[in-house]
Amino acid sequence: MKTKIHIMQICLLASLAVLQACTHADEADTATATVSPQFTADIDGATTRAVDQTWYNDEIGVMVKTAKNSEMETMYRNAHYTTTVNGSNTATFQYAGAEDIIYFQDASEEVTFAAYAPYQSLATVDASTLPGTDSDGIITANTIEQATSAEQQEIDFLFAEAGGSMSSPNVNFTFSHVMSKLILKFKVGTASFSFTDLQGATYKLSGICHDGTFDMNPESTAFGTAAANGTATANWDICSFACTDDETEGVRTYSLILFPQDLKSNGDCITVTVNIDGRDYSATVSPDLNGGEVTTYTLTLDQEKMSVGGCTITDWNTSTAQIEKTAGACYDLSTITESFTISEDTIITGTGTTAVKVTIADGASKVVLLNATFADNSQISVETTATLVLMGENTLTTSNASTPGIIVTGGTADDEHTLTITGSDSDKLSVTTTSGDQSSCITSQSAYSNICITGGNITVEAGNVASKYYSAGIGGSYGYDAGYIKISDCTVIATGGRRSPGIGFVAGCTGKDISISNATVTAKATWFSTAIGTGYAPSGNSTTCGNITISDGATVVATGNMCSGIGSADRGTCGDITISGATTYVKATHGTDCYYDIGPFKMSATDTQDRQSYCGTVTITDATVTRDDNGTTAVIYGHDE
Repeated sequence: MKTKIHIMQICLLASLAVLQACTHADEADTATATVSPQFTADIDGATTRAVDQTWYNDEIGVMVKTAKNSEMETMYRNAHYTTTVNGSNTATFQYAGAEDIIYFQDASEEVTFAAYAPYQSLATVDASTLPGTDSDGIITANTIEQATSAEQQEIDFLFAEAGGSMSSPNVNFTFSHVMSKLILKFKVGTASFSFTDLQGATYKLSGICHDGTFDMNPESTAFGTAAANGTATANWDICSFACTDDETEGVRTYSLILFPQDLKSNGDCITVTVNIDGRDYSATVSPDLNGGEVTTYTLTLDQEKMSVGGCTITDWNTSTAQIEKTAGACYDLSTITESFTISEDTIITGTGTTAVKVTIADGASKVVLLNATFADNSQISVETTATLVLMGENTLTTSNASTPGIIVTGGTADDEHTLTITGSDSDKLSVTTTSGDQSSCITSQSAYSNICITGGNITVEAGNVASKYYSAGIGGSYGYDAGYIKISDCTVIATGGRRSPGIGFVAGCTGKDISISNATVTAKATWFSTAIGTGYAPSGNSTTCGNITISDGATVVATGNMCSGIGSADRGTCGDITISGATTYVKATHGTDCYYDIGPFKMSATDTQDRQSYCGTVTITDATVTRDDNGTTAVIYGHDE
């Protein structure tokens, strides 16, 4: 979360003549004490400041965070630097007074500088005293009064730190916003109010904590961050605040700067109340207001109610919004009491209390799961090509039979449906189906419906319940054909239920190819199945899997149960298995009664009983393939007869 505000350089202003004259060590020490930095700040990007991207007579405080050899840490704790530039994105900052001039003290030490804005001071302190009312580095503020741009700029705290030395005097500061911005867009509903009604309305917010601190004590673990404290305020009137009106679109927008505070995580919310012609219209939103983020809600006013119809979360400190965090509508599960269909880009967040079916239909190309916890027996059904973007920790659990967690269905040969799940390494999705009864966790239910996982940390686990079968971790469903499965650039832990693979296809399912590349995958079967491939099919039934490919540095651990780790179970057929790449590692382990670690179900190399378990060619190229942590060579079909 770093804004494009750069302190471009610290350049030496000492006279060259003085430096050239220093031929002795004592003279060099004297010259060192006359080296003063000049700070030049450049602002780039669309939304770097509270007001805009330009400097307006800004003042910054500069301190030395670490200097191992000298006393600079105590000498310079709040040096005052100013600029007279107005309306430019580039400015040179000069020291405010002689007492604020920073001098290097030791030619051999690396110095870490920290800077903040806007500058805070008391009349009785100097550059050697930390900022804050008690000179302890703790800057206190209140965000209630911010009707004007100038007032907002006073609470738009910025922070940066960077290193430099006498031999490397160029120091690049990248400032970050430490506060949180909340944008509320009030929109006129169709055939309801006029825009004039919005202009004449009153706007009040309850539930926001306005008192807080900005920590500029370098010895604090919270150094460089801001946080709210105290109690929430009721009926905060923002009517007189600066706003932006778009009469063509029928939207009035308020931008507010607030201390970071966890509302959703603590079960709290903000109540937004709009009064039009003496009638109150209220709605609640429950964001976690994080430092450096912009949270935007769109609230639509109709004659009967005000509804929350859009939510975006973007990075305040970049010029481009993080697309992965942005969507056109917002559903808070804590307020949802019935199933709903999504036909536009959407954020789903909150903790649900009612089981709902979320249908992702045409028009919804991207759905963000933002710390979403679904109530038990909820389900996501994807009926189009769409991407699930993971943010934070997301959980979906079902306990009913025949209730998969996430389904992708439909499609044709000319228009296949593909569900893509993605996120960063720290973003998580957990899907659990505890019944174990025809309830795969993430499943395709059509030959033209595919599953792609391209990022994030995914954990799926189907129930291991006696006499309950056919629940894959990721793959097909009982009685349905299935499309392909592609897993790349992510971490996946997949556990199948009874007679079901962790990744693959169950009885009565004809599935397509499985490919794993540059991913860390742990797949496990709990009873009578391969870990990757096909599960056991009863008499009169069968299971089919296409080719299985593991490549490009993937790390795969596949543990079968009474079957091979990778391949086919009883009455199962899989295509060719290809494992390649010098950095690819596969540990495949068969279960009891099965001979092959990779391949079909056979009890021995000479097993002549017709298990109706078939496998294509197994090809290993350059990759490391073992059967245990000791590096024991795996038993591979076609290689170890």
